Amino acid sequence: MADQDEGTGNQGGIPNNQGQPQQGQGMQVNVTPQSPAAPGAYKPTPPGDLGKKKQFDFPHSKRLILIGCAIVIVLVLIGSIFLFVLPGYSITTTTTSIATTTVQTISASYLSSCGVINTPGMYYLSNSILYTQTSGACINVTASGVLITCNGLAITGSGPFTGTGPFSYGIVAYNNANFTVTGCTISNFSYGVYSHNVNGFAIKDNNVARNYVTSIYINGSSNGQVQDNLISNSTGPGGAIGLYNGSTNINVTNNTLQNNIFRGIIVNSSGNLFRNNTIIGSQYSFACSALDGFPKSNIALGNTCYNETGCDFVTCNGINAPANVTQILLTSAIASCGSIRFPGSYSISSNINMEDYSNLPPKALAAYEIPCITIASSNVNLNCNNHAITNAYIGIVVQGQNVNLENCTVDDSDTGVLFNGANTTTLSRSSFTNDTTGIQLSNSSAGAISNITEQGGIYGMYFQNTGTTSISNFSIDLNTYGIYMIDSLGNLFSKGSAIGNSKFDVFGDPLSANNSANLMSGSTCNITNTQWATCKIYIQNVSFITYPLSACTNIKRSGLYNMTHDILNAQNDCMNVQANNVTLNCEGYNITGPSIAQSGPAILVSGRKNVTVDNCGTYLFDDGAIVLNSTNIHLDKIKPQLSGSYGILLNNVTNAEINDSYVLYPDMAGIELNSSRNVLLYNNTMDQGRASDYGIYILNTSNSRILNNSGSQNYVGLQMSGQRSVNDTVLYNNFGTSGEYDYSCDQYSSSLFSNENGGINTGATKNGCDWMAVIPVGSSPLDCPLVTAPGFYLLHQDYQYGFGATCYSIKANDTTIDCNGHTILATSGGAFVAFNNIGTSSSLVGCNLKGFTTPVVAINSSISLVNDTIYENHTNLTALTPAVNVTFGQEFGMKDTAIKTDDVGLLLYNVTYGDIENNNVTGGIAYYLDKSDSIQLTDTTSSPGSGIGVYAVNSVNNVFMNNIFDGISYGLFCAGSAKSSINNSDTGGNYCSANNGCAWIDSSLLTCH
Repeated sequence: MADQDEGTGNQGGIPNNQGQPQQGQGMQVNVTPQSPAAPGAYKPTPPGDLGKKKQFDFPHSKRLILIGCAIVIVLVLIGSIFLFVLPGYSITTTTTSIATTTVQTISASYLSSCGVINTPGMYYLSNSILYTQTSGACINVTASGVLITCNGLAITGSGPFTGTGPFSYGIVAYNNANFTVTGCTISNFSYGVYSHNVNGFAIKDNNVARNYVTSIYINGSSNGQVQDNLISNSTGPGGAIGLYNGSTNINVTNNTLQNNIFRGIIVNSSGNLFRNNTIIGSQYSFACSALDGFPKSNIALGNTCYNETGCDFVTCNGINAPANVTQILLTSAIASCGSIRFPGSYSISSNINMEDYSNLPPKALAAYEIPCITIASSNVNLNCNNHAITNAYIGIVVQGQNVNLENCTVDDSDTGVLFNGANTTTLSRSSFTNDTTGIQLSNSSAGAISNITEQGGIYGMYFQNTGTTSISNFSIDLNTYGIYMIDSLGNLFSKGSAIGNSKFDVFGDPLSANNSANLMSGSTCNITNTQWATCKIYIQNVSFITYPLSACTNIKRSGLYNMTHDILNAQNDCMNVQANNVTLNCEGYNITGPSIAQSGPAILVSGRKNVTVDNCGTYLFDDGAIVLNSTNIHLDKIKPQLSGSYGILLNNVTNAEINDSYVLYPDMAGIELNSSRNVLLYNNTMDQGRASDYGIYILNTSNSRILNNSGSQNYVGLQMSGQRSVNDTVLYNNFGTSGEYDYSCDQYSSSLFSNENGGINTGATKNGCDWMAVIPVGSSPLDCPLVTAPGFYLLHQDYQYGFGATCYSIKANDTTIDCNGHTILATSGGAFVAFNNIGTSSSLVGCNLKGFTTPVVAINSSISLVNDTIYENHTNLTALTPAVNVTFGQEFGMKDTAIKTDDVGLLLYNVTYGDIENNNVTGGIAYYLDKSDSIQLTDTTSSPGSGIGVYAVNSVNNVFMNNIFDGISYGLFCAGSAKSSINNSDTGGNYCSANNGCAWIDSSLLTCH
């Protein structure tokens, strides 16, 4: 496929799959079309082929020249009478000056049908055009200097109504210049306006709607304007506006983009301006490729938008995800930031300034953790050729094994080179200046560093849990700390200097400072706290004292505490933290109780703040670690075994983290969070519980994140309970071989609405937890076929749906989708089911739907929803996006269904006959009846959280009985013909918080007035 983009790839990361939809994966859309004039694509009709395509040509034949001359003569003779030209003619005029110089004016023609424009001029639409073909272009502009003016008239296509080729185009300009289209209404094409390789264009004041891939597509074009357009209801992932493949100097200004399902503006090009655009009702307002999303590549000013993905140059009022330069794949010759993902030899060919990619300072980049060059492969040789990397968060991060770096320079960055879990690596002949940390080694060993210079930073070299590394011929001077070491042994420093560093030339924590396993020979340094360095001045008591612990104790003052060996036969509350601002590092040693489980915890923190407990093992205690009534707590690498009750318990704790801990053989719960808030539970393992234990037990705990945890052979893997266990994120956990359930929720925390962020987790069994999708290991993707024959589709498990299109497209009568109580969680929006032209009743039964943009769509269909639960959240979007959108239908039914949304719960537009019974809906507008009649609402509720309970406009002959309509503004609101006292019926038993304009309320006057 020609003109492909890197970074997010084919327009925002969408796969390029030609042909039919893939079974089991929803609709995969190719949004980078074949060029309209490319081989194999739609081709314009040759000039002589009038039987297939009408030509818009100016008069070149002798007959037309004579006619033109005659017209000129007539105009001269009667010019005093007629001072203008009647519309509807193609006209060429000449103007003669006093010097008898003839100037050719621009010609004008009217368009009345589709065709090819191959001559410059002004073209006016004389009538609306319907393009009946489903491929090719309605108007194909092959000439330069063309102005198309529609004066509000329409160019309407006939599909195709999917994102799969062949494609159709409303207006195409291809390989030309100075092209303008204005005042046009363009809809129902794959692409509304398509500009390919055009220099100088304007797309202004158009109404472009309901196109199925991209409404305005700019490909490899330059020096253009997309201005003052209304672009709405685009249904494909290609965006309402897309800039692709080197399009530059494009001004996208004053456009209104609304209710485009997937993306508002896609930016896969650099050097463009986005000003004063309003983007509402789209899943993503802006989406950018990896390289083009950085601030220096484009400019954005004064836009109204909700979120952006990968577009650092624009800030919206919702979620802003920074671009990730690591998505750029580097090849052997490197001239930019990016990632090395394959073995081989690489070289840097020029200086790299990360400000060319992002104007965020290194400290801001550090918050996003964006390195310049990432080496994510083993067996890599990188020669920097003495070219410099500057203004980076991390200049080079090494994550592979057997990596060799040489001749590298990193200046003015947060970290020069980071070796992270990288063994047998080498770094030679390199320099680092004014970096916060020059070289950092974390969890790395058996490396060699030689012939390096570092100065002007806080840490020249920083070692953490790193050993058996050789450092030779080094100059680490004029930093705050020269060599700084944590938990690092067996390193050899030789033939170097660390001098002039303001605090310490060589500094080590107690383990690193006092163990002779680290050696220094033939080197010069002045100040150290280590026993093994050859520095001139040895300082034993440094200003930040680390207190060694060799027995149980009450910690009563702030500071750093390190265990020096195992503690045996310990009593309960062995380490009792009774002060704030404490760090307790057990250095991997164990606290062991008597031969039977000691009552009470091994480690207790109560009523404290800012406490860290790290790398502690506990054995034979009732509880490994208990934290009560505290805030800002960090528990890392805690390893309780054979706990009589809890491995780790947090009760009434706010702002806490439990990371990388391993709980073995707990009796009640591996980790329990009770009445706590804002807790991060990350990467912990709970195995082989006893009796009726829980791997993780969440009780009345809110706004917390439970991520990447795992467990096996527990009674219940993860249990959530209590009315206050809400707004939690439970994501990417893996529990299996549980005695009862892998995941379980009680009645309070099972609701689809109880935990907003939901999650995709791995397991085999689930009890309740409707908001969570639990996916069995190795299960196939959800099979979403195009349904063209009646059938029954029964789901046997939860599913994740990540394609952002329409999952089930139903085009057959008598079709039922029965989710059997399972949860379908969409991670990229889209619709779960769309019913089209269903004559007899089809149904959606027992489905828990979360994360879809419009979960249920029905057009000209008879359908019913039974016992479904739907959660659709579009916070801060002003567009009315229905959770259930039913238009032009008959005999609609909804029973025992719950919906929660920030927008419209149920929209009935032009629907006749319906039965809405025993439902509960929360929404900006819970029930929206527009031009709908003969609908009966019985025993149905809108919750107090709704804005308006029922909004009825121009809807008549509807019956209301025994309903409860609460709303912040109104319970009932009537407009148009729905106001009349005879047009709807109140049969009694209705309650509404307030009634505006519904004059037909009579039987329920006391409760709905």
